[in-house]
Amino acid sequence: MPRFRRHPLSVLSALLVLGCAAARPADAPPAAADPLERLPELPAIAWPAPFALERAMGAECTDPNQPVWKSADSRVLSHELCEGPMPRHMARAWRAIAPLLPWAPPVPGDGSFARVIYRVVPGFGARADVVVDLGTWREYLILRSFEGRQPGDTVYAVWTHFCEYSQSDCPEAAYGRRVFRLDAGGQARDVTAEVMPPAPRPDALDLRMLEEHTGSGPYEIISKLGDVPTTRWIAEYDPENPPPDSYPRFVPREGYAHFGFVVWNGQRFELRERVARALWPCAPDYYNYGLCRNPDDLRPGSPWIEEDNAASKDE
Repeated sequence: MPRFRRHPLSVLSALLVLGCAAARPADAPPAAADPLERLPELPAIAWPAPFALERAMGAECTDPNQPVWKSADSRVLSHELCEGPMPRHMARAWRAIAPLLPWAPPVPGDGSFARVIYRVVPGFGARADVVVDLGTWREYLILRSFEGRQPGDTVYAVWTHFCEYSQSDCPEAAYGRRVFRLDAGGQARDVTAEVMPPAPRPDALDLRMLEEHTGSGPYEIISKLGDVPTTRWIAEYDPENPPPDSYPRFVPREGYAHFGFVVWNGQRFELRERVARALWPCAPDYYNYGLCRNPDDLRPGSPWIEEDNAASKDE
């Protein structure tokens, strides 16, 4: 009987398979799970009851009737805030966005995601917006989602500066505002130029007022982002040398020159001259100082607020 002759290639293939099996330990641990999977998922509820979603996700929330002064200069979440695990989609967004920001801190470790200061805010999408305060006592870092009317329109915006004092004193290189959109694979793409109007440019009259009255130049107020999808551009002046009443951007009792609001409309941001009171609400009056007395508020009767029917306590 003829002897069976094994083909050399089949022998080599068998040896390679055996060698690979021997090189791989039988008890090798499985790949580590993504730590973000342990974070709570925000339910798709567009208009939740105050603090209901945050507490359901394990956060501890403040008494909404008491002020909470966080030291970050932004004051975005100076009242009615929660502290707990970062909502999972926000952590994923931050992990994708942070490496693209040359002026941002490194991506937080697992522990940083486990306890952050944040707040859920009603918006345009099936899921509510979320604003997260990742700042410290000397600098602020705000991450905020703006849910779209269509899921593909949703964006994530970051505001930050790393200055010891106010934003108006902050060098341009240390201040940043960027907007990102995530693709289906979770990769972030900078869409600032596509969805965000450029910063207001002072005209000749504005420049003269800034020079003659020691103006700061336009800068963005973001203190209302914990309540509404709106920011405001203003310029401030030496209180001892304010601009004349004839300067149309300036209202003496407000003390700032108005350069417009930036409002998210569910698809993109718009620069508007005036907004309804609901888009620029006054801060809660905890200390009985009177309605709309916060420095960033606009009092009843302001030319920049539409349909303002609120009664003023300071008349």
